[in-house]
Amino acid sequence: MRLLCTPAQHTTILAVAPEDIPDVRRILAENVRKQRKQLGMSQFQLAERCGISASFIGEIETSKKYPSAETLALLAHALGLAPYQLYLEGSDWEVHDRYESLRRLYRDMKHKLNKQLDESFWDSLQ
Repeated sequence: MRLLCTPAQHTTILAVAPEDIPDVRRILAENVRKQRKQLGMSQFQLAERCGISASFIGEIETSKKYPSAETLALLAHALGLAPYQLYLEGSDWEVHDRYESLRRLYRDMKHKLNKQLDESFWDSLQ
């Protein structure tokens, strides 16, 4: 980040250097494509779930077009993600994947423990 100062106004303006700005279209394109393929969906199937055209999905995945906020929400929902996840990069995905793995493990253990407790409880009543 650079500080720019205009001498005439004596005002400090914060400016972000262009190289510091992530390429959000590329990130979005990669994440939509990655998640769609991970779910085994075609562009046509994803488009049907979102109520948009398959060609628009293709244009999003090739960074040619950028969807509206409403379409982003539809895409995220159809892909089983929260909208912010469409903008995660490399190591952020690793953190997210680990979190999801731990969450699934917790859910599975909780389910098994509750099942065993229920069985033990009912067994003790007989």
